Amino acid sequence: MRNKHSYPLVMAVLLGAASLSAPASAQSVMDAEFNAQWGLAAINAQYALERGITGQGVAVGVVDGIFETTHPEFAGRIYPFEYNPNHLGPNAHGTHVAGIIGAARNGVGMEGVAPDVLLAPIWAFDTDDNLAVAYRNAMNAGVTIFNNSWGLSNERDITTVSRADAISTIGQPLISALYETVRDGGAQIWAAGNAGLANPDLYAGLPYLFPEMVPGWIVVTAVDQNLQNWGVNSCGVTAMFCMAAPGASIYSTVPVDTYGTMGGTSMATPHVTGAVALAKQMFPNATGAELTALVLRTATDIGAPGIDAEFGWGLLNVGNLVSVYDAAGDSGALFANSAFSRFAAVDTSMVTLWNRNAQRIMAQAGGSGGSGVTVAQLMTPAPTPPMALGMAPPRTDISNSDAVVFGASSGPAMWAQGLGGYSRVNSSGSKASASLGGVIGGYDFAGSSNFSGGVAIAYTHSRLDTRGANDDSSADGWHGFGYGTWTENRWFIDGIIGGNWFDNSYKRGNIAGLNNTVLGNTGLAGGSSNSSRGFAGRLSTGYLFDSGAYAWMPYAYATWLHQRNGTALEGGADIFALAINSTTHDQFEGGIGTRVAANGLVWQAFNITPSVDIGYARVGGDVALPVSYEFLGSAFTARASDIGRDVLRVGAQIDVLRFDEMIGGFVAYDGRFQQNAQNNAFSGGLIVRF
Repeated sequence: MRNKHSYPLVMAVLLGAASLSAPASAQSVMDAEFNAQWGLAAINAQYALERGITGQGVAVGVVDGIFETTHPEFAGRIYPFEYNPNHLGPNAHGTHVAGIIGAARNGVGMEGVAPDVLLAPIWAFDTDDNLAVAYRNAMNAGVTIFNNSWGLSNERDITTVSRADAISTIGQPLISALYETVRDGGAQIWAAGNAGLANPDLYAGLPYLFPEMVPGWIVVTAVDQNLQNWGVNSCGVTAMFCMAAPGASIYSTVPVDTYGTMGGTSMATPHVTGAVALAKQMFPNATGAELTALVLRTATDIGAPGIDAEFGWGLLNVGNLVSVYDAAGDSGALFANSAFSRFAAVDTSMVTLWNRNAQRIMAQAGGSGGSGVTVAQLMTPAPTPPMALGMAPPRTDISNSDAVVFGASSGPAMWAQGLGGYSRVNSSGSKASASLGGVIGGYDFAGSSNFSGGVAIAYTHSRLDTRGANDDSSADGWHGFGYGTWTENRWFIDGIIGGNWFDNSYKRGNIAGLNNTVLGNTGLAGGSSNSSRGFAGRLSTGYLFDSGAYAWMPYAYATWLHQRNGTALEGGADIFALAINSTTHDQFEGGIGTRVAANGLVWQAFNITPSVDIGYARVGGDVALPVSYEFLGSAFTARASDIGRDVLRVGAQIDVLRFDEMIGGFVAYDGRFQQNAQNNAFSGGLIVRF
């Protein structure tokens, strides 16, 4: 056996009788059993207990002196793998370490960080070659997390050792076996040592010499109740994969069936090992490299700001770790809400086209011989009606049959208009707002007495912000449409069909688990992009009534919005990055409405046509717009806010067209109101005929 042993204890083992306490109350898990071991509260272990996260089903190898497997604190949780070739009896140091990791929550004595974890005894003090075989066999048996509270008896600062010296001292077989454990998805947690060195001991610091071993490896230094270094080895050159945990005067299990106090990095290390086991339960498909990175990055930053030579990433914080898990199912909400904003952009474009087509249909009322009402006739009689500066007196010599509205001519025309809008979602699950801007234009073909149609293209830019969080997204959309209207004896059928393409970008700054951490203090944010493509269609049918002064058009309609969103992989989010899967959304809407317009209001050489539109609809399909994604090897699905399936639509428009039909313009508002959402769209434009 090479010259190695468990680290000497800074405090003597104090044996005593087991203390009894009542089971944890429903109100709090921080009872006498919990508080018997001060390190649990220091690392916020209560948050895991409150969530029922106890390490259940996770196997941990305790590489140490053989722990007392018959201790009541480990009853029923000894993993079916053991490396104890000499059939040694229980060791106090190994038993103490095992208790810190996983002593039961049974109302007796104390409890471990992961009180339901499975424990496998592995004797650390065989030859290095035999220990190499033990690590490999344990991995093959399903043990993937290893606690190593041991090292050289005469500690050597890792910076004083060369690669050749390390191979000579430890042996290539053990170095290779340790590398294979982390390469194959395992996690190695090592005690830094107790000699008060500026850097860890040789065994703990091996990745400094062999960088390929860094992923999946944690070095642990110890702090006291005041969160100060307890005179033990610091993180030093291993700071990038090192952290601190409670190590002074730790109360835990010892043989035979009792409890005692010990201290040192040997006691700090099992706190971290227990936390890795909790992380494994939360994210069972994560690799050892991912689990150790998560535990490091959720540590509370103590000591000098940032990753420092004394405490590395900082103090272990199980509370932050649990926050990551709690938020994992909602982390993709930004992507789901962004799908809502894209659907709003498509809907706004289609409603704009519907408004144009509806006005063209209703223009028939103005030229159908109705009585008509001019602006002059609506004014209070006076010798000289009030006029705007520079305007001629109102004309009353133009009959209503000459009055036409914006877009009513059957001749060819080019048109363009601006788009703008504001959407808001306000539910218990999310509060987000989206803004929209863009332009749409098209060409109306020369039609017949029964048919008119055209083509249109649009560009939209939408931006979504999540209130109370640093999350936002934007989408640049390109849309192409064809539209046509058929009329017969005042009946009409109107159709719109088109395709769309969006380039999307996302910034997710609301990343859970980073409270008072190194990354949290630097403003970590994830960025990603993808594209979406889809199609949309609307079919409307109704009947046009003309009362003379007004035209009234009840109608029924149905829409179909389809969108396929590409994959996205976050950058800049470190271990917290999400991998967004490709998703498809289909949304259907069916409803009824009515549109009323005043016929032939005349002012100067212009015809003015105000109109209002109101309708009710019911939405089917993917209202929640689910988005699936992967995080730390586990699958999650996020959904947009519950906005409701009932829709109230309200619109208003004013058209102005010169009597020669060569130039005109309009302004319009369209509102869409649901239980927890609203979309307000504004548009305005002009038409030039030739």
